Amino acid sequence: MSGVNFAGDEIRKGASENIKQYVLTKKNKYSEECQIAVKRIAEQGGTPLVMQEWCYSWCYLLKDIIKPGVKEKFADLRKMGIKTIMITGDKVTAAALIREAGVDVFYLRHSRK
Repeated sequence: MSGVNFAGDEIRKGASENIKQYVLTKKNKYSEECQIAVKRIAEQGGTPLVMQEWCYSWCYLLKDIIKPGVKEKFADLRKMGIKTIMITGDKVTAAALIREAGVDVFYLRHSRK
């Protein structure tokens, strides 16, 4: 999470869970609409970026673009006995990218705290 304090306002941006924890520590409400948007974006294979200012939240879609022909190239590799592997920290986003790109296996990377 990053942000700035400006003219008495606190503006923050970051991963949804980080913003949610920040909002809750300030005794504010994290909006259900924002949580729904975060889930929807992740299910579409995107990365949700949340911005928070005062009591307002915005959720932006950051999406990896699967280049044309990648799925076919992965299929060619598979025919040669080579499996494609994806390492990610987000299981929901991974599921969408696996469908789009045809990745064989994914591993969840756990963040260090």
